[in-house]
Amino acid sequence: MTRFVAFVLLLAAVVVGIHMVVEPLYQSMDSGAGSLWDWINWLIALAVILGLVFSYQGKCAADASDGGVTREWVESCFHFFGFVALAMLFFWSWFDMWMEAYSSTADTTALVWLVIYVAVAVLCGSLGWKLWHADGGDE
Repeated sequence: MTRFVAFVLLLAAVVVGIHMVVEPLYQSMDSGAGSLWDWINWLIALAVILGLVFSYQGKCAADASDGGVTREWVESCFHFFGFVALAMLFFWSWFDMWMEAYSSTADTTALVWLVIYVAVAVLCGSLGWKLWHADGGDE
């Protein structure tokens, strides 16, 4: 199960990272250019939920150890609180898109989505990599 979750997280990081960078090269203003993001957002939603669950488990394990402030504890806090912030931003923005009064032309909306996509790539990539190798993966 851990390998599957790691794969989903890594897939989300790679897909979002690559698409975010190359989208301006082919995006057309008069076509439904956002439709691919509509599909990717479902992958992001799954990755954020899995990231929350698995980062919380990692944080609980790090908190239970009596080692004080260790690298494992700092990593677990980074992942957990990062995913909490990401979940709040992503789901607020995603549900807002579904509302009839949604307007994607606002500069702030574009900036929020940019922050979300960067956070997905960083958080999902780092937690996915950690889970993949924690499950006995090759380095």
